[in-house]
Amino acid sequence: MTAPENIDAEVVIIGSGVAGAITACRLAEKGVKNIVVLEAGPRIDRAATVQNFMKSPYDDASSGYPNPAHAPRPDWNTGNAASSIVMTGPVATKTEYLRVVGGTTWHWAGSTPRLHPADFTLRKKYGVGYDWPFGYETLAPYYNEAEKELGVAGDSAFDDGSPRDMHFPMPPIPLSFCDRQISQGLPEIKFFFAPRCACQCCVSQSRAVRGFRVVHAHLSLRRAIHSRRPCGAGRKTRRARNRKCAR
Repeated sequence: MTAPENIDAEVVIIGSGVAGAITACRLAEKGVKNIVVLEAGPRIDRAATVQNFMKSPYDDASSGYPNPAHAPRPDWNTGNAASSIVMTGPVATKTEYLRVVGGTTWHWAGSTPRLHPADFTLRKKYGVGYDWPFGYETLAPYYNEAEKELGVAGDSAFDDGSPRDMHFPMPPIPLSFCDRQISQGLPEIKFFFAPRCACQCCVSQSRAVRGFRVVHAHLSLRRAIHSRRPCGAGRKTRRARNRKCAR
């Protein structure tokens, strides 16, 4: 949308990230015909973003991505993150997010851990934070649906403290050579490798919903997370270039 215009919609979704994209897709599948997804940030091109990353003096997840004045995002490199993220502790957690079509899925690492049941009653159990108005068991069916939608890989036999009544949609990611070597010595110091669940592919994001007036932000989502490690616009490219120059 480049100029103000009147739009009629049955549903308006704010934000085109993973939640907004999948919500739009689900509603379209249910027959809702007029769906509008509002996104403050611009559309971006993967190739151009990689080029911007290569030119950037910074090497973090958000390097290379736009930060327009009309839709600012946290940027710890330029010092404007404090106005976007409120923290009260002595050490800042340098988390970031993007405001573009597709949201932070553009540099999302695919990590999809569930909350633990105790996380819903922090105030009651530990005297900190706030208790949720419902428990883990209420949210569990939606975790199942989201994991199927995102194609989450994981080890269903591993107990990470979050009860499951459904196997992971995809098998666990195999340990790398380095992981296997390190894991051999961990039992001696009473440590072990815990498999990390991670999003591997998107299911509904590839479905075309014809005849519906939908802003298909989920297409950007699919492009962003279809690769195994989408975090960062071009880190592998930059590191390969640096190794070549070092030779």
